[in-house]
Amino acid sequence: MSTDLGSHLPSDLAAALQDPALENVAVPVVTVDRQGFPHVALLSFLEIFPHRHERLAFFLQPGSRTAGFLQKSGQCTLLFATESFVFYLKGTVRFAGLMEGLVVFVFRIQTALEDRPSKDEQDTYLTSALRFQAPAAEMERRRGLRRRVGEQLGAG
Repeated sequence: MSTDLGSHLPSDLAAALQDPALENVAVPVVTVDRQGFPHVALLSFLEIFPHRHERLAFFLQPGSRTAGFLQKSGQCTLLFATESFVFYLKGTVRFAGLMEGLVVFVFRIQTALEDRPSKDEQDTYLTSALRFQAPAAEMERRRGLRRRVGEQLGAG
């Protein structure tokens, strides 16, 4: 059952986005394609970071369909699911520019939903997050990109 948390970045999620143990967790990003169907792409916790005033920022490869759909609609939903929590963040995006060869967006939360089992579902829960594996050099590259894009954007 989902609980509406308002338009603020949940503190558990803000902390998790800084947790190195979660760097390999994938985050589905849902936009709408040209035919009106949901379009899903995957980011990682390393490609999303807290930004000023209860916002998030994230970056994508230039020329990706997801970047195009975001620029056209200006909206998306982010799904953060781990063993500890499930949050659905619905919001608007603003193109923030090209940085480090990446397309950067600032995400303003319109609605943050927390999904927790109802009383009759207490024995039902996630046992793992959606995780990926990448070589150490790739993870280090992503850490560097996140740091430099955040500095250029003035994240914090």
